[in-house]
Amino acid sequence: MKKFYIYFLLNIFFYQINIAQNNCIINLSPVEDNYFGTKVIDHYRNLENTQSEEFINWITCQNSVTRQAIDANPAKEKLKAQFLEKSKETTTQYTNFSFGKTRNCYFLKKIAGETYYKLYTRKKGSTIEELLFDPKTYQGTTGKQYVISYFNLNHKEDIIAIALTEGGKEFSDVLLYDVKTKKILPEIIKNAWPAELYGINWLPDDTGFILAIMSTGDKESPQFMKDTQTYLYKIGTSFSQAKVIFSKNNNPDIFIPSSDYPLVTIENNFLIGSVAGVHSNYDTYIASITDLKKEQIAWKPLYKKEAKINQYLIDKNEVIFISNLNDNVIGKCSLQNLPITNFTTIVKPIKDQIIQTVVKAKIGFYFTTLKNGIEAHLYYYSNQSYKEIILPFKAGNISVKASKSNEQNLDVQLSGWTQKEKQYLYNAKNKTFAEIKFDVNDSNNYDDIEIEEIEIKTHDGLNLPLTILYKKGFVKNGKNRTIMQGYGSYGIINSPIFLPNAMEWIKNGGIYVFTHIRGGGEKGETWHKGGFKKTKPNSWKDFISCAEYLIKNKYTSTEYLGVTGSSAGGILIGRSITERPDLFKAAVIKVGSLNTLRSELSANGPNNVKEFGTVKIEEEFKALYEMDSYHHLKPNTNYPATLITAGLNDPRVVAWQPAKFAAKLQAYQASKENPILLRTNMDGGHGGSVTSDKTLEENVDVYTFFYWQLGYPDFQLKK
Repeated sequence: MKKFYIYFLLNIFFYQINIAQNNCIINLSPVEDNYFGTKVIDHYRNLENTQSEEFINWITCQNSVTRQAIDANPAKEKLKAQFLEKSKETTTQYTNFSFGKTRNCYFLKKIAGETYYKLYTRKKGSTIEELLFDPKTYQGTTGKQYVISYFNLNHKEDIIAIALTEGGKEFSDVLLYDVKTKKILPEIIKNAWPAELYGINWLPDDTGFILAIMSTGDKESPQFMKDTQTYLYKIGTSFSQAKVIFSKNNNPDIFIPSSDYPLVTIENNFLIGSVAGVHSNYDTYIASITDLKKEQIAWKPLYKKEAKINQYLIDKNEVIFISNLNDNVIGKCSLQNLPITNFTTIVKPIKDQIIQTVVKAKIGFYFTTLKNGIEAHLYYYSNQSYKEIILPFKAGNISVKASKSNEQNLDVQLSGWTQKEKQYLYNAKNKTFAEIKFDVNDSNNYDDIEIEEIEIKTHDGLNLPLTILYKKGFVKNGKNRTIMQGYGSYGIINSPIFLPNAMEWIKNGGIYVFTHIRGGGEKGETWHKGGFKKTKPNSWKDFISCAEYLIKNKYTSTEYLGVTGSSAGGILIGRSITERPDLFKAAVIKVGSLNTLRSELSANGPNNVKEFGTVKIEEEFKALYEMDSYHHLKPNTNYPATLITAGLNDPRVVAWQPAKFAAKLQAYQASKENPILLRTNMDGGHGGSVTSDKTLEENVDVYTFFYWQLGYPDFQLKK
């Protein structure tokens, strides 16, 4: 009788959700498109007008329903308090460390109770941390809320360029902070995106810097995310006097599509210009830094994108680089023999490892690798050979920079699945790592979490890496509540990342799984191309293989399995639940790409043609249709409970993509037990550059949804 009563309560609750969503009125507006003889009906085309009253009213109504559904959960406030308490146990949070030539350290810091990071410095050998800049002082003059999304100090360490981003938007205002006077210089530079577009590159003499500027910050403009230009700016002048040094208009002899990003960095005494986009292989050019004094820079080809070079350094008269043309190797070529077509291989493929970065040292160079995307290694190359440098602990993520005070030494940052970021200085002479400690009172201990890193078979017989995290002593009984995460696009590696909320999920008895599917870069370029355009189905087939493995081996079962992905990972989750809706109980899709047939028409769409394809080519249209989750929804189907998020300011995945998918999924859902909820952040973007209270709110909603849908008792309706 009790079971029947709870079921009755659930039906009433879901009925109330459905009634409420029925009050969210959106009219069907079917549009028929014809692609190479294939007719495709789009029932919710009207939702693509994100400025319309109809769209705003509908997502506002959907937000209200979502809030009612999640806020009604009896354990939501308790979970929020738990998340807050855990954040307070780490009294101070640090990120974005940068060391000057003096070994003074500059970093972002957030004290418990604060919702945003401030810029601090700490002198060499000191433990005293001095506040340099609080973004609230900038907010105070505008009435808007800004966060620091990027900063870079000049060589003399007397001026710091700081990028401030407002309200979840991605483009920034760049201001210049005078370290000595502790004042902001008068000139504010608008519509920059240094957090994504090669940063801010100071000139060797610190008289100015190079940075890219977007043509407009108006996301409704036809020019939004098109015709980016890179400028040379001189300190003390108006930005209106800045000189364009690389752009489509300025360099008509170089092929620069409007949707690509012409970017410039400084490498030794050379300028490096790249026609950049969503891939890591670009047409790249080189010029002398002295050309900045000339009216026009004399760009010469360094290498073409077909050379598949994705990282390089210049050492005297040679360029040393990572090539993925045939194998994953390090090569070198004389600067007299450009563009790079033939080269000498100096580091051959390393078994089971993918070379990630090369970093110049005073003598020789360092390079890093990843094994299966999850195990980091560090090497030093000199005198035509290399040796491995043993890291202080088994790390899954490594970031290295040559020390500015001694270029033979390295600043090293390490982290792992259960290990927060740690900073080290590697002393090349002594071959030792010295940890650079900060005053962090962290009582969290994750020694009771086990990490299982295995390989399973794909549907077509390949070895597929899979990472499974669980609490020691767990039992394979098919009843473990599990969240499985994936991405699988652009060759991006799903490498170890420390997720505090995931750690708490595990400590509460759950399992957290990271998949390393094709489309990512865990096994190099062939792994990426195995989930690319027409081979994209391998991404969700790999993901489904992971789910089937977990179920077959009794880690979990269908009623306890939830899945999540964001951005391009929306393709993965959307197509997984449309291909095998029977396999999953719950899904969370955050700012997901869910209507790929129409993506090309958004501002960020043309740049993504390189990865996913274009509807203008028949074969690629077929690939885009196959990966389109929206068009693979079927009427009267039992779909998993799904929470879909969107950001109204999102320039990468426009809010209408999640909205259209949510509308159609709600209409086609047959299950009386699995709600379909849409959560739109009316001030947010693609997920970054927001205050921690906004991040907390979304995390609480996401985990409340998973705890609820995967059957945790405290999160269920009670008598």
